[in-house]
Parts: sequence; C-alpha cells; structure tokens
Amino acid sequence: MSTAFRPIAVQQFAKLAHHETPEDRFWAQFQAPQMVKELGPVLSINFSERGPFDYAVTAGSHVHVYSGRYHTSKFKFSRFTSARSGVMRNDGKLLVAGDKSGEVKVFNLNTKTSLRSFEGHRKDVRTTGFLPDGSRVFSAGEEGVVKVWDIAQEEEAASLNVTSDYIQSARSIKSNPSLLFAGSYDHKAYLLDVRTSSAQLSVDHGASIESVWVFDSGATVVTAGHHSIRIWDVLAGGKLVETLSNHRQTITDICLDRQQTRLFSCGLDRMVKVYDVSSWNVIQSMKFSGQLLSVAMSPDNSAIAVGHSDGFLGVRISQNRGKDPSRDKPSRQPRVGTHRYFMRGQNKKPTTFDYQVNVPRRRKLKQYDKLLKSFQYKEALDHLFIAQTTIVVKASFFRELILREALRHALSDRDDLTLEPILNFVVQNITNPRYTRLLIYVAHVILDIYSPGIGMSRNIDTLFAHLASKLKEELALQRDLSHIMGTIDSLLVASQSFQNVTPNH
Repeated sequence: MSTAFRPIAVQQFAKLAHHETPEDRFWAQFQAPQMVKELGPVLSINFSERGPFDYAVTAGSHVHVYSGRYHTSKFKFSRFTSARSGVMRNDGKLLVAGDKSGEVKVFNLNTKTSLRSFEGHRKDVRTTGFLPDGSRVFSAGEEGVVKVWDIAQEEEAASLNVTSDYIQSARSIKSNPSLLFAGSYDHKAYLLDVRTSSAQLSVDHGASIESVWVFDSGATVVTAGHHSIRIWDVLAGGKLVETLSNHRQTITDICLDRQQTRLFSCGLDRMVKVYDVSSWNVIQSMKFSGQLLSVAMSPDNSAIAVGHSDGFLGVRISQNRGKDPSRDKPSRQPRVGTHRYFMRGQNKKPTTFDYQVNVPRRRKLKQYDKLLKSFQYKEALDHLFIAQTTIVVKASFFRELILREALRHALSDRDDLTLEPILNFVVQNITNPRYTRLLIYVAHVILDIYSPGIGMSRNIDTLFAHLASKLKEELALQRDLSHIMGTIDSLLVASQSFQNVTPNH
C-alpha cells in the first residue's frame, strides 16, 4: 500500500524565549507618533492636572494649547519675543510663561486673555511655574536669580540670588509650598526656601544641569545634565542614591508620570528612556526622528508628547484611550432561526480553557515539492533557487536530497549559469554554524564533480577562490579561539590553585 507524499520537512530551530511583561503590553498599545509642525524648537511641554488634560506647548514666539482629548489645536498666546516654559496651574485655569525679554506673563485660559505681566528680570527667563498654593508664580533665568511673584497683589514677593550662572530648570514641591528646587549651569542644584530667601541644600551634579524634577513628598529630587541622571535623597542631606547613564548625548529634559512610578528622559540622541522608579532600570526605549528637547506624559497615561529641535511636536496616543470596560453595552442575542443565530461564534477566538478540535486540511504542494514527487531532482533544485526561498528551506531541500541519495544527480550536468547560484549559496552560508556540516558535504560533492573543469568559467573560478579564502579565515578564527580558550583555562586553574593555598602564619 503506497503512502501519501509528504512535502519537505523544513528544519525548525529553537527560538529565544520572549517573556512579555505588563510593561511591554502597556507600551504596545501606543500608536506611531502624530507629528505637528510648530514655529520653532519645542522647548517645553506641560500637561494640565485636571481632565481632559489639555497641554501647553512652548515653541518659537508663542505658547500653543492643545486639546488633551482630540490632540488638536485649541488656541495660542503669541505676545512674546521668544516664549519660554509655558506651565498650567493645577486647576487648569491659568498659565504662566517667560519671555526672552525678561517678562513673566500670566494668562487666563478661560477668557484667553493676559492677566498679569511682571517685569523684574534683566535677562532671558528660562523657567517658570506655580507654587502649590496657586496664588504665586516663580521664575528664573540667565541672571541666576529666582523671583517669586504674587498674582493677586501684582508684585514681587521674593528674590533669591542663587548663582552667577544660568538657571535652566526649577520645580516647586507639593508637600511644602515654601520650597523650590532649581538646577543651574554651574553644575549645582539648590533647594531654596522662599521665606528666608536662602538655599537650604545644594548638590553637585558634575555637569551643567538641563532639567530637574521633584517627587511630591520632597524627599527625593532628580537632576539631569550631560549624559547622566542623578537621584538625590534630601532627607539624608543630599546623598547621591543612583546615577543613570543610558543616553549617548546630552539629556535635555526629564519628568515623572502622575503615579510617580516611571521616570522619563529625552536627549539629543533622539531617544526617550523610561525608568522603573523602584529599581531605576530602563523598562522601555523609544526612538524618534529628530533631536529631542522636551518630554511629558499625560496624567491619565494615555499620551506621551515630545518636542523636537527642528520644530516638530510628536504625540504617541494609546489605543485604549478613553475606554471604560464597565460602560460597554451587552450585545443583543440573535433571534432563534435567523442567519445570525446559526452563524454565531464563527469569529470568536478560543481561550486557553477551550478544547480545540483540529480539522486536517490538505496542504497545497509547492512547485519544487511537485517536481520532487515526480523524481525531477535537478528541475526541483533549479526552481528552488528561482523562487528565492529562505536559507532554511534551501538547507532542508539539500538534506532531503541527501536522504534520497539524489544529491549527486541533482548537481550533475550543469553549466556555469545554473551552478553559480548554488555555489554562491554554499559560499555565503558555509560558516553559519547551523548549516556548516551540511554545506561542507555539499561543497565536497560539487568539488568532486566540477574540479576537473576549473579554468573553464571565470565566475565559477572566482566562487571557488572565495570558498577557499572563507574557509581559511574560518580556520584561522577557530585556531585563535582555541588559543584564547587555552589561556582562559590556564588562568582558571591558576586562580583555583591560588585559592587552595593557605597562607603561612
């Protein structure tokens, strides 16, 4: 009784185990970035802490406010020479921003009008923000002075002479409305008390500080500059807790998510790194198209926005944004006897608890399998290379020919045009450990058949020369590796004997 023809058994190799973590599933939900062109480099991005989580984008001569729900433009403020550090208040009603001219401006987001304008800085204002009470704003910049402004009284409430260098970034501390944390280009970050107009603590980052961030408790602060991020313990007197160096170029901005479980950093290397705050390990990396100046994560973790130096704003949005499973309406059951009733469950995917009945389906033979079935070995081998199949399929076909004792028949009686692709495949893959033993045997058969004709085809002679050169290089490499292994073994034996020797007292 004859058995059915079986197609070529393509060799399967073990795959590296991939353990998908909840963090991987979370970031897989985010779509490709939506790119929006601004009028200048995007210097800062700030999300409102109140829904629908609108965000302010500072770029060029304006501060642009985008909808957090639809990520489209709502309005913009353009009364700036060059805008700096647009920040929203916690309730989403006011916005403060600095200007290159030295002004600090406060805007009403409901009426879209200017509310206050403070003039006290003589140079560029680099950073602004609200104190936790919401009634005062702070500002700092190139002159190294931090100023606090009272919005209701429309006057300067405090002025702190911190340093003679630029202050690039400053943050308020939610747990203490009287404290500020500011980072300077003099390599130091300062914990400032606006009541006494003095610095309570300073830490040395070791490079110009581009961005700082503070945990809500105020016990931990973060500085970023050059290629490193440093985490400091304030309660321990500014003790260095951790140093992170995962960027290849200057880090330009850092931020925390609302739950304070992830730290984000971006830099001129076009990368955004995400760190787990519990271990300070990198749990995600994202590459963008240009050099990055700013990064921010929405409070509901539905979108991450980055600012490019070439004026583009990139926003990655989660596919599950705004979905509430508890509000899903139950689907209506189909009426008995209808077409929908008889077709129910056709598109339902099985779960891990379902028992699946596999229905055997007749496999359609490929052309080289049909030729192999009819014992046309030479034609099947030619079609295999014409069809541009993968390396593993070609190797499996050679193995099948060896099992059938038909390899010599398939390789014989060939001209240089039909032999060249086969010999080229052998030359390219003979040093691959997965196929070395198989292709050495194939190469021996080819040499046995065609070595008497060496010198009759320039292309074939060149391929034979490449094969000889590649084998010599591989043998030299194996000899070097053997020497290295011998050296390592000698060192291990010596170290073991050294440990076994007890010192004489």
